[in-house]
Amino acid sequence: MGSFFYQVGPPNKAGRTEPGTPPPTVAKPPGRLHQVGIKALQSGVSYHLRELDSHEERASGLLQARDPEVRVMVRGEFVLESNAIENLSVRIDGVTFGLPADTFGRTPVKFPDPITVPPAAPAKPAAAKRSR
Repeated sequence: MGSFFYQVGPPNKAGRTEPGTPPPTVAKPPGRLHQVGIKALQSGVSYHLRELDSHEERASGLLQARDPEVRVMVRGEFVLESNAIENLSVRIDGVTFGLPADTFGRTPVKFPDPITVPPAAPAKPAAAKRSR
């Protein structure tokens, strides 16, 4: 006996879209990496930083007041959570970001995509004083 192939259903339309269907969504291009610095202003402050696009946990831990700044590389928007968010200092690419005045305790804070954040103005060179 010979074998045969019988296709049931419409022909294969791989890669084609029907009229009236929306075009496939295109993922937004990944931005460049930015360095986020987190420092505790008081001892015993926990933190949890995660990216919103990938839902990836980038960093978490417990900070003391004398600990050095924790530096984390992020891409896109991110959320920072803490047990005392008002006791954290956040810098993105060296620019200090103030937390909203109404955030305290365990309130999560959403930070914008660093691509949209303007870079810090360059430091002005100090003028040398001339002695006469």
